[in-house]
Amino acid sequence: MDLAQALLDILDGLPAVTELGTVRPVILVAETGGPARSSAAPPHLVEGDFQLDVYAETKPAANDLAWDAHNRILAAPRDQPSTVTVNHTRVTPPTWVPDDDWPVDGRPGPRYLLTGNLKGHV
Repeated sequence: MDLAQALLDILDGLPAVTELGTVRPVILVAETGGPARSSAAPPHLVEGDFQLDVYAETKPAANDLAWDAHNRILAAPRDQPSTVTVNHTRVTPPTWVPDDDWPVDGRPGPRYLLTGNLKGHV
């Protein structure tokens, strides 16, 4: 399991995806970096940096969904048994990122951005 899949498991029940379409509301999950995977690392360990782009029809709806994602990540299980057991997590509060092109070209619009780091076991 990779970091993006671990985040999808944590965000279960929210509209989280790894590829953006035109449906809103949606949380786009992307792995943005982290330590290089070592062949000596246990296969059940996930660690890395991530970015969540949260889109909705309105700014308040995007804000609410962004905070739901933020709180869900911080409340991720710390003990077994669970799909993902988090040892360490950090996530920024949602930040408003204006998208002046929306909805002219059909891109999903009002957007909030969250970034963070997660280390855990799957």
